[in-house]
Amino acid sequence: MPPIHEQTQAKPYESDADYIEALASAVHARARLIGARMKARNDADEDGVGLVVAGDDQSIPSDARAKVTRLVATEQRLWSEIDSRREATKAAGRVLGLDDICDEYDLDDTERLALVLTTLPAVGLEFAEVLGDVASFGFCVMSATVDMLGVMNSLDMAGRLRLREQFGPKGKLVVGGLIAVELAIGERVQDFPTASLFITQTAFDRIVGIGSGDDVESCPSCGQPMQPEEG
Repeated sequence: MPPIHEQTQAKPYESDADYIEALASAVHARARLIGARMKARNDADEDGVGLVVAGDDQSIPSDARAKVTRLVATEQRLWSEIDSRREATKAAGRVLGLDDICDEYDLDDTERLALVLTTLPAVGLEFAEVLGDVASFGFCVMSATVDMLGVMNSLDMAGRLRLREQFGPKGKLVVGGLIAVELAIGERVQDFPTASLFITQTAFDRIVGIGSGDDVESCPSCGQPMQPEEG
């Protein structure tokens, strides 16, 4: 029997799918936490408006703060487990598709999260329900939006404004053919937060560790497979 204080060694991820499933659980936990924070502040009838940022829980009423504290602990545990297993996977000589992309394009946490949120609905409807929780809709949502990234990362005003650069035409994910950005309403300045984000086929295949089965050339602008010319 191992000593009581001996730490359990982190288990490497068996596959990219195993990694994405763990990320889905952590994202879901974060969505529940943010939802609880928003509800608590709305119920408290706070004066004024503002962005919900992480670590600003002292203004939450004490009766709701206990639930928020529990959700914080759950989310931190899940992300800590993911970090430990990522390191164990790296030590085992395995390469995870998502991490490989992030290293190759030097992506930050917001851009990494964008890849995760856009991958989930492409996997299946159950994972798309996580986006519904992120958006506080309570039902399945098939595409992430720019605004979701601001909410999920608890970005301050400067961070929200930087999203326009990161997901504009010159953003790393767009230029690299990893994510397609579609304005759902129009091209006015105020329409940008509602812009939908979609994972490209090229990025999806690398992240989940599968291939299309054929050596198909991808479109450099959108990352989708290009049909071979006839003749």
